Amino acid sequence: MSASSNAPGLYEAAWNQFVIELRDYASDAGDWLADMSIGHQILGLCAFVMVLMFLIINSARRKADPGSNGRQFTGAIMIVIIMAFGIGWTVDGGTGSLSHLFQR
Repeated sequence: MSASSNAPGLYEAAWNQFVIELRDYASDAGDWLADMSIGHQILGLCAFVMVLMFLIINSARRKADPGSNGRQFTGAIMIVIIMAFGIGWTVDGGTGSLSHLFQR
């Protein structure tokens, strides 16, 4: 056996470096989001939901085969994801946790 048989290959080394960089970027993005004020976070969330709704509306306008279920399935999945996110945020946030934004 040669000593190089245990060394990672070129693709494995590149993949490992990619994963390390991706984790660093994800950590930086998490820190950036955590440092934002709650008002900015809500505005970002609203923009994200608006983009999702725009994508759903555009997919509904496409001309498709009337017998296909792909468009209906995609719309249903998006609605389930949005509802689950909203319910999770409501349950996790507790009652009145955002009331200070509306001066109550």
